[in-house]
Amino acid sequence: MRGKIARAGIARDRIAAVLVLISVMISGVLSSGCTGSQRKPDSDVIPKIDVNEDVVMGRFGDQDIEWMVLDVQDGKALLLSKYVIDSRAFNTSNRKINWKLCILRTWLNTDFYVKSFTTGEQKIILKTTLAEDDTEDRIFLLSEEELIRYFPDTKPEPRAFPTRYAMDQGVELLTDGSCRWWLRTSGHEGNYALTADDSSTTSTKVTEKCYGVRPAMWVSIETRSGI
Repeated sequence: MRGKIARAGIARDRIAAVLVLISVMISGVLSSGCTGSQRKPDSDVIPKIDVNEDVVMGRFGDQDIEWMVLDVQDGKALLLSKYVIDSRAFNTSNRKINWKLCILRTWLNTDFYVKSFTTGEQKIILKTTLAEDDTEDRIFLLSEEELIRYFPDTKPEPRAFPTRYAMDQGVELLTDGSCRWWLRTSGHEGNYALTADDSSTTSTKVTEKCYGVRPAMWVSIETRSGI
């Protein structure tokens, strides 16, 4: 009888151990697959999206980049970063400058583009011709005309709050915690460019480093490979 009881106890212990192991395995699967904003290393899939929705794509300053969908047309979508992601000057030298020649454009289309997006994500970021600026860019800033078009009085204000990284880089905060951000439109003098806040645009000297960067880009929403 004692032998049977002992064997029964061993069997129960083995069953309990198996159950614990299964529980640990399930927990590991759930924790690795339910992070919400987790990005696939080379995902080039963007599902059907609509204006005013949010999309997570790319990574900068050690966190995922959230984007607002401003426009959808002909299998592509215009995205604007939901938050100010960095604090940078429009140009490093105080001289007559425009979007085509400024340092900020160069940075967005080289270091930022290469380091912030996976190879798969880069494939769906479209080259965009900015006719008024005579440029072809993958990453750009909104113009004043686009700001007015996509943020009319009937929609939420174009107010933008900074990420922790942008604050660490010294972005200047307004009283409500938001900050001004660069547009690609030139200001009233050659060495000025426009910045925007929740209600107006201001002509700002291009060498000011305390204003925010909100990248914009057109992406393909027809690519379905890599699933």
